[in-house]
Amino acid sequence: MSTPPDLNLLLYYCTVYHISTSEVILSCLRCVSRDSSALGCSPRHSSLSLGGTTSRKTHVVMSVTLASASMRSAKLVAKDMVVGTLLACAVAPAIRAAADVGAHVYGLSDRAMWVILMCANHLVCNLLFAMPFIVCDTFGWMQKFKMHRKKAEVPSDSLMRRLWAETALGQFVTSPIAAWVLYPLTKKLGAADIAAPLPASLWDIAVVMAAAHLFNDVGFYSTHRLLHASPFLYRTIHKKHHSWKGTVAPAAEYAHPLETIISNQFPTLGGAIFLGAHPVLLCAWVAIRLQRTYEAHSGYCLRGTPLLDFLNVLGIVDSEEAVVHDFHHTVNTGCYGLQLLDYTLGTMTSFEQGGGEAGYLRKHGHFTASSTGKM
Repeated sequence: MSTPPDLNLLLYYCTVYHISTSEVILSCLRCVSRDSSALGCSPRHSSLSLGGTTSRKTHVVMSVTLASASMRSAKLVAKDMVVGTLLACAVAPAIRAAADVGAHVYGLSDRAMWVILMCANHLVCNLLFAMPFIVCDTFGWMQKFKMHRKKAEVPSDSLMRRLWAETALGQFVTSPIAAWVLYPLTKKLGAADIAAPLPASLWDIAVVMAAAHLFNDVGFYSTHRLLHASPFLYRTIHKKHHSWKGTVAPAAEYAHPLETIISNQFPTLGGAIFLGAHPVLLCAWVAIRLQRTYEAHSGYCLRGTPLLDFLNVLGIVDSEEAVVHDFHHTVNTGCYGLQLLDYTLGTMTSFEQGGGEAGYLRKHGHFTASSTGKM
């Protein structure tokens, strides 16, 4: 079993994330497109440098939004550290018991059990976090939380059929094969057997969750923005995902195979796997990530009641990200990640110019906007 990561590793990730990543991403993207508008950003936001003709008022506004985005990012990291640690500790005994049964009763190898665990985790998350939104869509439940769709944004029956076909293919064919192929790499990087105990320190578990979050944040923003910045990559790869102008929760995973690997699986799995995370920790992190992306694609803004507002404060649901990503699909520009890098690199500009969350929800008929006129 590999040595658990320590505090210095977490500080290293944070330093890279907050200091160097933004300019590195922007420099790479400039090699793809010299036109800042093609990158979904305004010239005044196209660099971290705020010099030149930028007004004092703009400095203040940008400082406030960056501070707000930084606080949100810190809250999400803290939430993932706490929830991921609690979830891993809660499910570890059952998973270890199942691994023992699989090994001693059915003679399954650790590799076979790892494949079963990864696929079962994916299936359970789909049923728990994606399907309830589909049920609500089907029976017309919770429609006051639904962001209303124009006719062109409503998915066609043929698109829904393709979604179900790809969901089944991914769940029962592609995912098992990918997990089987990926297993040797996890062992090479120091992952323990499933039946092995978790790291003794809760802090070590929390650090893995934080590192996985930061790796995903940077990796997803970078690859996602690149898919939009390059007309060739967008046309040949990313356009498939954007066939959903108005998304539904399972459409989060409706993508070209190359996008699935480069922009979805690598950012999601890379951080935890590179750290040699225990398989249970990897499952806990993937569950957190799936819940967030299913909600972001659901088309529902879960806020406006005391319970939902409290769940937003805790970070159990994330209505803010659901609104931002819904904008990304309906408008198809900007808002490529979890907002901190978007604000830093100027790809929130079009969203802000449209009135931000309040403006988008007023336009899409969410009951909190129509009743209060603000969020």
